[in-house]
Amino acid sequence: MSTTIDVLPIVFACDNNYAMPFGVALESLLASKRDDSHYAVYCLVPDDFSNENRQKIEATCEKYPNSTLQYCNVGKEFSNTTMQIEHISHVTYYRLLLPELLPQHDVCLYLDVDIIVCDDLTPMFEIDLADNYLGGVKHPLYAQETMFQDYSIPPESYVNAGVLLMNLKKMRQDNLQKAFLGLVPKNFKTQDQDILNITCSERITYLDLRYNMMVPLFDLKKSIKAKFMYGTSYYTAAYNPVIIHYSNKEKPWDFRNIVYNNLWDMTYKRTAFYDPERLRNRKNVHYKERYINSAVASIKYRLFRWKIFRTLSLYKKQYKDLIRKKFRGN
Repeated sequence: MSTTIDVLPIVFACDNNYAMPFGVALESLLASKRDDSHYAVYCLVPDDFSNENRQKIEATCEKYPNSTLQYCNVGKEFSNTTMQIEHISHVTYYRLLLPELLPQHDVCLYLDVDIIVCDDLTPMFEIDLADNYLGGVKHPLYAQETMFQDYSIPPESYVNAGVLLMNLKKMRQDNLQKAFLGLVPKNFKTQDQDILNITCSERITYLDLRYNMMVPLFDLKKSIKAKFMYGTSYYTAAYNPVIIHYSNKEKPWDFRNIVYNNLWDMTYKRTAFYDPERLRNRKNVHYKERYINSAVASIKYRLFRWKIFRTLSLYKKQYKDLIRKKFRGN
């Protein structure tokens, strides 16, 4: 059964390199909330997080009533962890520590910093997780492939970890944090996202796509998968998202021609991080080149599979001929 929460705990994680995107995400979060919504914002940071970045971020909180900001110093945790994704830092693993970092909360909402919030998030805390560990949005891009062959995880159940409603109380009861940390050395392809999906498998409440409208889902090939998985709700989420997630490698602070870029730009201009030079000097994403590269890669993969098939067929034929000759010889 869902319960009413007076103060809504919302958690981010960032280092100095992602302080500016966090400032933009925070501005959008607080600007979109209702006046009667009380947000308790937590930011998980390493021990070298600068005072300059703290001051710029705190300037955003001072503009909005009914919100608090608290930093949680995680020290050098995970700093020696091998990273599989080039544009993501070890800070991504901080969310695995939340059950013990926030013992005062039964539930929290974790958000990546590469997001824009477009509406009040109180309804998310009214979602009944029951005994499930997580609430998340299914990731259509992994619907046809298993990221972890050694684990019996249905690929169609895989969720994106950029927006997670976390049942901290249930996680603590089942000592899930220990399970999380035990899988870190395995260096999965999508890192902590794989860990969360493996550990919480079959204990996930699936949320509407509106709560995590991922920008890559607008790419031609990927949008087909998304529409197949979500049906008409894909269009509802695209035109009326609650949370926009720039989950692709190209971020709006580096590239100008990204879907929903105008919303990020408008929010950025209201923060203490605003630098007009940054907006002017951004690059363009070369979509034509990306699609050509994708098509070439697809053709190469199909040729590779064909070669393997032909090779196996040849070996099979040679084996049959060998057996046939042996029996004829007898």
